[in-house]
Parts: sequence; C-alpha cells; structure tokens
Amino acid sequence: NDFVLQAEGFSSSVVPSLEDQDVDAISKVKPYSSDLLVKVTNEAFETHVIRSANILALPHRTGTTVFSTPEGEFWEAFNIQQPAVCEGPEGDCICELLTFDGIERFSATDSFNLANTEILEFTFDNAPKGRKGLIVSFRQSLLTTFLFYQSLSYMGNNVGYWLSQMERLNNNMQEKIKFVGSLLGGIQVQIQSDDGEWKSVGEISETGPIATDVKLIPLPEHLSDNPLKVRLKLVKGLWRIDHVALSQIVCTIEPIRIEPTKVFNNGNEDKKILDQLIDPNKTLVTLPGDEYQIYYKLPDNYSEYELFIESQGYYLEWMRNEWLVDENPLRVKQMLFNPNQYLKDLAPQFKEIEAEMEESFWSSRYVIP
Repeated sequence: NDFVLQAEGFSSSVVPSLEDQDVDAISKVKPYSSDLLVKVTNEAFETHVIRSANILALPHRTGTTVFSTPEGEFWEAFNIQQPAVCEGPEGDCICELLTFDGIERFSATDSFNLANTEILEFTFDNAPKGRKGLIVSFRQSLLTTFLFYQSLSYMGNNVGYWLSQMERLNNNMQEKIKFVGSLLGGIQVQIQSDDGEWKSVGEISETGPIATDVKLIPLPEHLSDNPLKVRLKLVKGLWRIDHVALSQIVCTIEPIRIEPTKVFNNGNEDKKILDQLIDPNKTLVTLPGDEYQIYYKLPDNYSEYELFIESQGYYLEWMRNEWLVDENPLRVKQMLFNPNQYLKDLAPQFKEIEAEMEESFWSSRYVIP
C-alpha cells in the first residue's frame, strides 16, 4: 500500500548527446495485480528529459528467476547459493552481504588518491553445477556525485561553454570527460586461472547513489565446482554492496516490452503526457517537484514474470549560486588533461565531507512546498 524506491534512470546522461537507455530490476516488490503503477518523480534541481519509460517482462519457470547483465542480456537462473566466506581489507565482511536487505558493505575512500582500489574475495563451498553466474546487488556512494558537482563548480559561470563543447566536439571532449570515470571504473569480477593468476571476466558499472540495482555476470564455462573463489576489485569508497551470490544459469530470455497505458498528473489523466512517453519523436520534460503516476497493463499471468524498468533520456543539472565561488579554469583543464592528478588532489577535499555526505544528500531532496 505504499511506494518503494526502486530505480534511477540514465544517471550518467548529463547532456543531450549522452542520452542513453537504462535497465533496472524491479527486485524489492512484486505486483499484486496485472495493473502496475509506477510513480516517476523529479526530486532534484535538475531538468529531466524522458524519451520513454517502459516495463520489460521476462517469463520464467517455477523455481527460477531472471537477472539482467551489464550488456543487456537476460538470463534465467536457479539454485542460488550464498558465499561461505568473504574477506575484505577490514577482515571478515560476510554478514553484510548474505541477504538483499539494505544493510550494505562499503568502505571509506583513500586519503591520497580517489582512484585507489581494494579487493573483496569470496569463497563458495557449495557452488551450483553447470554454468554459473555471479549476482551482485549494489549502488554507488556519493563519490561520483561529489566529483560531478565539484567539476561543475570549477566550470562556474562558464559551465554553459564547457558543456556546449561536449555537444559540439562530441567525441573528443566526451572521451576526455569520461576518462575520469574510467579511472574509477566499475566493479571488476575476477576468477583464478589454473596458473594462479586472477583474471577479469566481467565488470559491473551503474552510475548513481539513489537506488540499488541487481546485475548478473555470467562466468566462464567449465569452472571447478568446489570450492569456487571469486574476487571483486573496486575503487575504495565508491561502491555500496548489499548482496553477493552465485547461481546456476540456464539460458537467455527475450523480454516483452510494455508501454504505459495511462498517465496521471495531479490526479488527472493526461493523454498528452502519455503521448510524449510512447512517441519516440517526443519527450516528457520534468522540473523539480514534478510527479507522475504511470500505469502499465501486465500479462494476466503476471506472477510468472520478472519485471524491469527500461528508461531512456538525459538530464541537465542546475547550477547553484554557492558553486560559483569555486570557479577555477585551471582545475577544469586538469580534469580534462591530467585526470590522474585531479583525483589525487581532490582526495583530501572529499575526505573532509565524506562522513556527512549521505545525510546531506538525502536531506536535499526537492519537494514542492
């Protein structure tokens, strides 16, 4: 009888040329009828441009579930096993990772370099037979939010110029800006080869600190069954991990795409907004405080489907007056041309506010008075 925070869409699409599609699992709730209601809100000082917001329905057999991969595939899985051991830099951290319950394992960033990494090593004593997949439930910390806001602050009054350069010089400028993100990277999944070396077999990366997502990394075939060791290599302080498990994966499944059937704005049905969401040549533009209720009609046997939200669009961050005092063109150039040093120089600055950022971020949600 209430709403559950479930997904945030296209969080890395910060200018029109970065418009992208995002798929998030609906993993915390199950529908109780074929009428699914999704509330879409804009609770930040941002302009959201939404091209589409669809539901993906994946049929699965009794006793199995469906997970998405970072590459956009959907795998049917069963026989999910929890790790027996998890060792991190702090020692045993298994308790936080056994169940998908909102209790997350996370660490503080490095004091001297925001790109320094750490290792989590898992041991599965009862690894399922057949081909396996690693399931990870995760979200980002506020490190990337800090870096984005601070970069905009350094751009200051010239933020429009810099962002327009991303649009006009598309590939060149975008690649330079994306390189900062590539230095941070995602969550690398590693397995041990026969010669004892740890090798990456996949990577999970999803921008955004708001909602926990769930992804599956298919592991190579013909792995030894027991015990099976898996590593996660990740930047310190960047990821909040809720759950890690191992499953047997069966086959890929094609989704059924379900478009909205109705949209309500302030309690009134709005066919114009519905048209904006289902016509690929139109977009729904939302401003701070906007809220829409979107209805979808699921198949009659809705309980036999796993559901995902597929959204596409981009957003524009609003500048704040307090950011303008930090305008610093040299820092912008450092970000673009010497990003390794940029992440080192900003480390002490982030450490000063790291402990309070979560509370500050969540208390800044914008709601119309």
